[in-house]
Amino acid sequence: MTTVTGPVLFAKFKGVRAYENKDENGRVLSVSKSFIVHVSYPDGTISAVNIYFPREGEGEFREPTLTLGEEYGFPVMIRPKRNARELSYAARSDLMPFPAPSFDQ
Repeated sequence: MTTVTGPVLFAKFKGVRAYENKDENGRVLSVSKSFIVHVSYPDGTISAVNIYFPREGEGEFREPTLTLGEEYGFPVMIRPKRNARELSYAARSDLMPFPAPSFDQ
């Protein structure tokens, strides 16, 4: 059993997005991938969030097989974006997403 330490973003998995970074001649330099997830808040609002895959060379990350529409816990690293008004999320390379726990209320 693995103990998860650090932030975990619980959200509904909506898909994976790939973005090609190209040079001025149109050649693909790299491909950035991210999970697209929907985060629900107690007031009923939902925010779409990208959780970026780790860059190549930042550990052994392999894209997991997740079911669309299911809730997962995504172990993440969080940092402010350049404008410092929003947060940027990156998937951790050492921990994979896991099914969100359910609680009786």
